[in-house]
Amino acid sequence: MEIGFLHSKFPGGIDELAGMGQGLAYGAFAVLAAAGTIAALAAGGPTVVSAIEPGPAPSAPSTAPPPATTATTSSLVRPPTSVPLAETTRSSTPEPTTTSGPPDGWRLVWSDEFEVFDASKWSVEHSTYGHGNGELQCYQASNVVVNDGLLRLIATDTPTVCPRNEARNYTSGMVRSSGLADWTYGRFEVRARFPSGSGLWPAAWLSPTDSVYGAWPRSGELDIVEALGHADDRVVGSLHWMGPKGHELANREYFLPHGTGFNDDFHTFAVVWEPDRIVWFVDDVEYHRVDAWPSTVGPAPAPFDQPFYLKLNLAVGGGAAGLPDDSTSFPATYEIDWIRVYQR
Repeated sequence: MEIGFLHSKFPGGIDELAGMGQGLAYGAFAVLAAAGTIAALAAGGPTVVSAIEPGPAPSAPSTAPPPATTATTSSLVRPPTSVPLAETTRSSTPEPTTTSGPPDGWRLVWSDEFEVFDASKWSVEHSTYGHGNGELQCYQASNVVVNDGLLRLIATDTPTVCPRNEARNYTSGMVRSSGLADWTYGRFEVRARFPSGSGLWPAAWLSPTDSVYGAWPRSGELDIVEALGHADDRVVGSLHWMGPKGHELANREYFLPHGTGFNDDFHTFAVVWEPDRIVWFVDDVEYHRVDAWPSTVGPAPAPFDQPFYLKLNLAVGGGAAGLPDDSTSFPATYEIDWIRVYQR
């Protein structure tokens, strides 16, 4: 989701630049899709924060984990047939989630269940972050709402003028834990439901706090999950770094069964990040694993040996997502039930 440009050209600095490369991170996703295709809870309701075409179905895989990779991948993964399929009836709020405790061997170190908007955990974006990808939105606080136990990032087709007098035809929401919480290694889980429609681009991802190895992609990027609204039966997990060939990307798509979409119900998306492996899951089904990422910025496990922080956003437009069209209904909402961080 990041791309490097000169700091002098972009007053937002490195963190602004980080959002500009979202198109590259999703660029591979766009190719794959083409090929197959936040606000406290007030007494009476939500309060706005006052702050700043699928191709032929691939054959079902075995229950064995997919092979590890250190290079760009474009494999398609479907859940084993033994895994129960999600109900496809859309509900306004999710079903109660399990409270059985952390996964074996892990301890919960940070979480947000979104009963209220917690400013000690999140800051709200107010900018045209992501414009380097050709994205069309202005991120603003009024598009970030917490109610019914959900964080809702809401995209609208309302024209507005963003900071630096930048006019935009769409608004949306983005939050980040930068300056408030970050981690080196762990298991990161997000339970969410994505909107459907062309031009919608929701994501949950991790960016380096200090970019100790330099601008993107030298300091790396770890995408927990990304989705494209025009291909709502699939998500992708990705890793970006600087390698011998320049920008290196290792990603893999995960498909739901035909007739179901990630807009229909909530799913749990996870990534396990450790010094010697990074593994992605959907509903506890492993679908992507990277065991090595040879880097030119330092010895392994660089650049993934430094603190990273969380970002949640709903972009509109961009090279991978395309333009909104007749399939896109506004307002469109990216709903997050909870997010949890575990460490060993």
